[in-house]
Amino acid sequence: HYHQFTCVVLAALSIEAIANAVGTALFDKHWSKHERHTPHEKIQLLYAKCGIPWQKVREQCSTVIWLSSLRNDLAHPKPELLSVEKIMSEVEWEAVQLLHPKAKLEREFTLGNASRALSGANALLQKLVQHVPSNKRLGLIHESGKFFAEVLPDTVIPISLP
Repeated sequence: HYHQFTCVVLAALSIEAIANAVGTALFDKHWSKHERHTPHEKIQLLYAKCGIPWQKVREQCSTVIWLSSLRNDLAHPKPELLSVEKIMSEVEWEAVQLLHPKAKLEREFTLGNASRALSGANALLQKLVQHVPSNKRLGLIHESGKFFAEVLPDTVIPISLP
């Protein structure tokens, strides 16, 4: 569960980092005026600059919106009342006393969502980097050509970008 949490959180945070890195490369010093925009607004702006159609129903765009929303939920949490009423024996209680209901945000941290988050952030970076002039790409992609990872159950294996 903690690996999935880490993957989803870091991918959610990476959306804004990708937007700021690519935005700085494409807009130079003019990017700072977009500092207060939400991460997905920044990505929409970059898509427009690169001539890429923004289609929020497409997987990549919906993943950016989901990760941006998740980032906001993590940065600005709101209390959520959780309660479960169940009558059980003492033996049943002993077996489940450490289990508790999960909040809506906690339910986002699944292996499937971890895979979606990483592949979405990786695809976003690949799509945007190809529009950045080659002399401004340094730092957008790690020197070895590796950036994100592929999610496998209980392991993370680096993959190479083209």
